[in-house]
Amino acid sequence: MTPRLAGALALFAFVVALPVSAQDEPATFFVGADTEKAQLDAFRKVYRGSDPNLLAEAIRAFGEASRRLEDGGSSRTVAKTIARGFAEDDFAPRIAAAVELAWGRHPDTVIDVLDDALDETRNEIQKRIGRPDEESRTAMRDATNLFQLICAALSYHHDDRAVDVLSSQARRLSPSSKGNNLSAALITPLSDALLELGQRDGVELIVRTTSTFVGANQRSNAKRLHTSLSTFSNSIGYAPPAFDDTFDQSWRAWFDEHEDEFVESFDKLEGPIERPMALNRRAPRMGATTPEGPQRP
Repeated sequence: MTPRLAGALALFAFVVALPVSAQDEPATFFVGADTEKAQLDAFRKVYRGSDPNLLAEAIRAFGEASRRLEDGGSSRTVAKTIARGFAEDDFAPRIAAAVELAWGRHPDTVIDVLDDALDETRNEIQKRIGRPDEESRTAMRDATNLFQLICAALSYHHDDRAVDVLSSQARRLSPSSKGNNLSAALITPLSDALLELGQRDGVELIVRTTSTFVGANQRSNAKRLHTSLSTFSNSIGYAPPAFDDTFDQSWRAWFDEHEDEFVESFDKLEGPIERPMALNRRAPRMGATTPEGPQRP
């Protein structure tokens, strides 16, 4: 896992620490619920009201309880139930949903849900970018954090469909202009996620994207992209090229030299991904599920 993807995991910590309403805590509703039906019934009872922190806690409690089921909570129904968090206006339930869907869930449902959530979150960022009022700035921060978490969750699913979702977003990155620097919020999570997957087409896309950010007025975004690529290059044992006015050409040469080492494609995931190793390093509820970097021949 790249250091900054590991940093994405810490974004959830502030939600975990939020206080829950003094009324019955959601986790108590799942005591003794040892079948999927019983847990779904419990969720319907607790997932109500308008307190976003309580809704987020209900999603987490259901997510944790479902992992005690015989199938580990990997059914399509469980994933769709957790995904209800994305229908909320507040960010706390949506962040909880992104975290609970990051591993051990029905992969077809997860990738479909996160695809829609990523697009919606991008639109929210775009609507608020550049607005000076405090409410917009707070929403912009929360939306950016959510976007990063969704990208990270997708990067743990080594499946070409996850690559396609992230690539579709990355292809829409555009040069910054006055009053519109959407790319500044999206470059790092998208590039880190695609590079973490290590699939050849995804890596090449990020390398090619360097040409989008050439020139003095694109330097800050170029530096963000170069940093992601450099971190990835170091993680797989290669010295990255220097950052200069021709950095895009240098990265193309780097890719041409190493492209045969990247995974050509992934098989479709037929079952849930395993518990992330990062959880054993006290990362909050998310983490990488496969060896770091691309698989080498």
